Amino acid sequence: MKARAIGTIAIACMMIIAFSAGCFAGHSRGYTSGEKLTETLKVALHLMAHSGKQSCASPSISTRGDLVRQGTAGNDYDVFVILFDYGPGVTGLEYGLIWPAGWGSAATTHCADFAIGSIVNPGDGMSITWTLCQTSPEFMPAAWSWISAATAGEIKLTWLAGSERLMYTDCDFTEFEADSVFFAGIDVEPFEGKWEATEPSTWGGIKAMFR
Repeated sequence: MKARAIGTIAIACMMIIAFSAGCFAGHSRGYTSGEKLTETLKVALHLMAHSGKQSCASPSISTRGDLVRQGTAGNDYDVFVILFDYGPGVTGLEYGLIWPAGWGSAATTHCADFAIGSIVNPGDGMSITWTLCQTSPEFMPAAWSWISAATAGEIKLTWLAGSERLMYTDCDFTEFEADSVFFAGIDVEPFEGKWEATEPSTWGGIKAMFR
């Protein structure tokens, strides 16, 4: 199992510590200090028809079978990033999104307490963090992006420049690699399973400010 000291997400947490109960204490429901996550976290993309009334509570997902990962060209989608199988809890995620050139897009809305970066164009990435360890729901929305799918193609998760994999943090703000990913497809069959990314996102300039 690979674990390393947390970087950007921990720094983001410290930036808001004065406004919270603290990032390294007061963990929420059911967490025992010293308990560690294993690298089981899975990250899936879930498609919903675009609506200006979306919220972090909009997805209704009880099982993996409820994930909607296939859409049709010519439609606007809110592409939700869903976390599951995350063990005792999760405090942060670093990820990027890639989609075909020529599609339209708008800003991403996150469901955490703090974010660095934003996803507007293909290859953009962001780092999000919660001030307290999140232990529910079982399928937890982390963010969503409004994307206009003009043609057939795939919406892919990717990792951030400077990382080797899609990374998340446990309740002690230690960083781990995600286990599996589930992409979304527009008139194509999307990828799912164990994953080694081939294209890093392009937000290295943002992350470099916090090193």
